[in-house]
Amino acid sequence: MLSFFGKPIRFDFLLMALVCMYSASLWLIATYHGYGDEFSPMISLGAAIKVSIVMGILYVFYVIFKLAANFIIYLPGYPIEVNKEYLINGPFNKKRYTQSAIVFFAYFVFISSFSSFKSLIGKMHPFSWDMYFMELDRKIHFGVDPWRLIHPFFSDPSILQIVAFLYIAWLPIFFFILYKQLFGLKNRVLRAQYLLAFFLTWAINGSYFAFIFSSAGPCYFNFITGIDHYSELMSYQYELNKTREILSVNIQSNLWDIFIGNQKNLIAGISAFPSIHVSTTFLFVLLSRHARKRTFITSVGFLLVIMMGSIYLGWHYAVDGYFGILTTLIIWLVSGYIARRIKV
Repeated sequence: MLSFFGKPIRFDFLLMALVCMYSASLWLIATYHGYGDEFSPMISLGAAIKVSIVMGILYVFYVIFKLAANFIIYLPGYPIEVNKEYLINGPFNKKRYTQSAIVFFAYFVFISSFSSFKSLIGKMHPFSWDMYFMELDRKIHFGVDPWRLIHPFFSDPSILQIVAFLYIAWLPIFFFILYKQLFGLKNRVLRAQYLLAFFLTWAINGSYFAFIFSSAGPCYFNFITGIDHYSELMSYQYELNKTREILSVNIQSNLWDIFIGNQKNLIAGISAFPSIHVSTTFLFVLLSRHARKRTFITSVGFLLVIMMGSIYLGWHYAVDGYFGILTTLIIWLVSGYIARRIKV
């Protein structure tokens, strides 16, 4: 068991310490590059709290839905007793919240620090890896841009709209799974493994690697390099967006305006390598291996959609996803090792 001065390390204090070190390291990097005054671990705290409030409201609706489902499933049995047991062991169980208080606050600081740092990446380390990743993509895929290989699956406008929607729907799904594990009581070791892996994935992939391998992605390739390599891909989506709303097109445009306008908010910042969308979705897959078979199959399907969508929508190079999956797997295994040796 991991220990500090002979005493077992509690998971919540370990995570809080890691968040503090993470935030401090980002400040040091920003300060070294002359942007220390612009980095703030609290700058997006209000927005993070608002998101949490919205997710809390959705959780209430989830509880109501579960209660209604119990009535339907157990009729004509004992729905009142069943729901009473569900409430006592579920949302009214105080242990769910007392065990999560420190971690819950830590993630507020973490998300805010992440957002603040991401908005500075393109300034501290101007995008310089896009040409390399484009060429690497072509080498790995036998001289062909990966988006061309999956074009037959996305050529239908309706399918493209659905994929663009699912790519954005990743955010509430990600929060739902995070909160479900945060307040979970069933498997405390698995809970600790997921929460630790979640933090390390965002920190290592989303901040450190994103800074080192600063890149903007295919949708901004022309702005960064002055070369219209992805003009065919993006022009098709721009034209389609005039008659059918493609959510990613509008968001990409807004993000670029925020970037060049030096604005700051929770979604500010541009970075492609590695893909956080793919990394965190792969975490869903690893977590779902311990759930029902249909949940695992659904998560794998969702990963494939996110992976291909990240390429075809112009957010990422294929190597962004490949690298994200590899590093996330390593992080998951290391997190499992630590989770089995700390006090959870």
